[in-house]
Amino acid sequence: TANITAKALTITAKAQTVTYGTAITQGTGQVTVSGLVSGDSLTAVTLTQSTTNVTTSGKITPSAATIKKGSTDVTSNYTIRYATGTLTINKKSLTPNVTASNKTYDGNASATCSVTLSGIVSGDTVTASSTGTFADKNVGTGKTVTCSSITLSGTSAGNYSLSTTSKTTTANITAKALTITAKAQTVTYGTAI
Repeated sequence: TANITAKALTITAKAQTVTYGTAITQGTGQVTVSGLVSGDSLTAVTLTQSTTNVTTSGKITPSAATIKKGSTDVTSNYTIRYATGTLTINKKSLTPNVTASNKTYDGNASATCSVTLSGIVSGDTVTASSTGTFADKNVGTGKTVTCSSITLSGTSAGNYSLSTTSKTTTANITAKALTITAKAQTVTYGTAI
């Protein structure tokens, strides 16, 4: 009698770079295999990512490999070592949309801008704020407003970037109501006020 011992096999995850909110690519094409006997093939493997947040040093770990010779499962003929690969998750770019509020003339060009964001991953908390400025301080309709210094905040803000930090829109400055009241006067008949 004699023994046949399991052959050492190393399955290493390939490095992947994805955008935040996008899952890594699965499949046997995303790993390299070292030690496979000729005629055997890796037919399945599961890849797990260490984090879903933005990172340059995440890990991808392979597991649950299946090795076959033709249609026969020969996984038990191997002692499998799983080696991690590097995972890079880049920030997802968000597009800000701005609106500005109309206001009554107040002697300055400041404006109130509201910013909404397109492309936030479901469940994330991200908001944006901005500084608004009218083209000038004078009354007018459809006046250009520049919403600048757009910034992100919220618990998930670190996973996002902005496609731009300044956008323009329009709003109105309406005239301010002004009351002019004559003061009481007392004069002698024949004398002008």
